[in-house]
Amino acid sequence: MSKHRTAPVPAIVSGLFRLTPQPGWVIAALKTTGPSAVAIVTMTLLFGMQVGPLSLLGAMTAVWGRERPFRSGMLTMGAWTLGITASLAVGVLVAPVHWLALPVTVGLALIGVVAYNLLPSNGPGPLNLFFACALGTYLGTLGNIGWLAVLVTLLSGLLTTALCQVHLIRDPHGPERRAVQRAEAAVNGYLHGQPASAASRWNAHRSLHRAAVTLHAAHSGTPTTGPHTLLLDQLSLLTAHLHAHEVQRLGLLPSEAVPEPILRPGHPSLSHLIGREFRQHTFGQLTALRVGVGLALAGLTTTLIGTEHFYWSILTAGVILHIGPNRSASVERALHRSLGTFAGVGLVALLTLWAPPAPVELAIVILGAFGMNLFLAHHYALAIMCVTPMSLMITNVMSPGMLAGILIQDRIIETLIGAAAAVLATMLFSTRGLQTVVRGQLLGTAVTISRLINHLDHGSERTPGGAQLARDLAFELDTTGTAVRRASIDAPGLWNLASRETALVDLGYDTLVAARNPHRDTRTLRNRLTAIPLPPQAGANKQH
Repeated sequence: MSKHRTAPVPAIVSGLFRLTPQPGWVIAALKTTGPSAVAIVTMTLLFGMQVGPLSLLGAMTAVWGRERPFRSGMLTMGAWTLGITASLAVGVLVAPVHWLALPVTVGLALIGVVAYNLLPSNGPGPLNLFFACALGTYLGTLGNIGWLAVLVTLLSGLLTTALCQVHLIRDPHGPERRAVQRAEAAVNGYLHGQPASAASRWNAHRSLHRAAVTLHAAHSGTPTTGPHTLLLDQLSLLTAHLHAHEVQRLGLLPSEAVPEPILRPGHPSLSHLIGREFRQHTFGQLTALRVGVGLALAGLTTTLIGTEHFYWSILTAGVILHIGPNRSASVERALHRSLGTFAGVGLVALLTLWAPPAPVELAIVILGAFGMNLFLAHHYALAIMCVTPMSLMITNVMSPGMLAGILIQDRIIETLIGAAAAVLATMLFSTRGLQTVVRGQLLGTAVTISRLINHLDHGSERTPGGAQLARDLAFELDTTGTAVRRASIDAPGLWNLASRETALVDLGYDTLVAARNPHRDTRTLRNRLTAIPLPPQAGANKQH
């Protein structure tokens, strides 16, 4: 183990007293919680109080529906619903074979984390995917409740998916319009900012491409609606302005033709994503490794001490570790998780003195979900304080009278075990892995730039292969632009690579601009690539 660096204790503690609300955060939480609440109540009316509240797992699909056009939202949320349901079913299926519960859950976690970081999903994370499996291994021991839970999860997820599209009736092009507005703000900030920075350039190109992807996701083929056409025209104008600025910046002659988009809408190719994952070390691989170790430690510990709800320790370790390989964030999140659980258990203890009827307990579950959606991105401890009553009340609604001291004790013990396992998992790995990831990211980006320059040399940039390579490069630039900053939190020595990262990202965007201009100078682009001092192991392969 090498030396490691975490955030100073005062900084971690001060985060407990820092709330970071944003404009419209309450409305956003209501929009997310509303469809979930309707789904939970509907499933409870259909299946009764014992099984209905378990629909919360499927209803949480709502967090994947934020700011997506109708077509994209339906496909994404539908796929996530099927994934959660399948994971829960796997857990129920292996429940009779007790020793399989932990390895199957850890295996699904590894697959989920790698897949989430591999694919450009733009969602809140794979946590519920492997938590569903862990929960299923418990529910599968409760008779037919396990398979009923699978059914209500599927139905509530599908119902939530449909309900999350209702707001588009009033504002059918809202997600596309807001994506274009964000792109406009980013492009104007870069074009008119004084002085223009590498970060503002990176943000302008990324925001413009993401807006194009959003508009493309809203319609397949030729757009048929006036508002969508106007948004496309607005985005094309932004593209033309940015393109003209970049052409002038490179000292190229402007093209007589109307400038095409610097990037065509679309995602990187699956072959590029898979090849990248196996050719180089990535943040996803490092995160998956830590998640696997943390979940294994948490699950083994709770199994050895004999607590009944081992999935709580799995959830705690997973929620701390799946956000990324950052020790400082993991330690802070573990502290917030523990203190939030203590506060939530206190609320539960007060509620048990009141002994509310089952319908009131169901209302508490829904209020807990609202609190989670409200605070999750702004104050993690407060979010967990809301999650704890929600979780324990579901258990009580399912089995009245079960909410006793032993259940609360299990919740506290397993939360502490999961938090400790997560912190230990982050400390077991040296910062050498982060150094390897950053160097691999720089190398991968350099290789993709070199390949696109080869297409420019042969005039094949407009072929399907050349256009796809441009999308692959855009993806590389999106992640490369933050690689050093992400890794240097724990490995400050990596800051010496920041200038190389900036030079590589600038060259990448210049190459994309050159792909849309016939007066390009590919020799200069290649000379700039050769001049960037990449790590020793990357130098020999840079031109391949």
